[in-house]
Amino acid sequence: MNINLKITLLLLSLLAPVALAHELVMSADGKMGGLMHIEPADDLMVGMKQTLWFDVTQKGGKKVGLENCVCTLKIYAGNYKAGAKPVMQPKLEIGKEGEALGKTSASVQMNTVGAYTVRLEGKAKKGSSFTAFVLSWVVRADKM
Repeated sequence: MNINLKITLLLLSLLAPVALAHELVMSADGKMGGLMHIEPADDLMVGMKQTLWFDVTQKGGKKVGLENCVCTLKIYAGNYKAGAKPVMQPKLEIGKEGEALGKTSASVQMNTVGAYTVRLEGKAKKGSSFTAFVLSWVVRADKM
């Protein structure tokens, strides 16, 4: 892949306000980035309990997790709109197994087919230093 194509793809990824699961998203100020994974296989399935896990990094490469972040996870039906009520607000915890081990994670179960916006919001705990952030992904839940 030539360098111009790589730069173009990088710039396009930075400009996108939301992304599909397992794609890198950036906070609005560009200081935080994150990946979301859905276990298993990055596909949400209706009626199945699944794990979402997040790999969040500050600009410069420093990892951000529950040990240094007050984070909340909110899931909205369809595209997020300011003032909308989340359909669920799963508890975040440190992953205990598999690829989620040591990562910020949550257990979810979708009951309806359709699109959802997953929003991870965070601010630094006392003693940590990074700007507050919001990372969003749009995902689709399908039947098994």
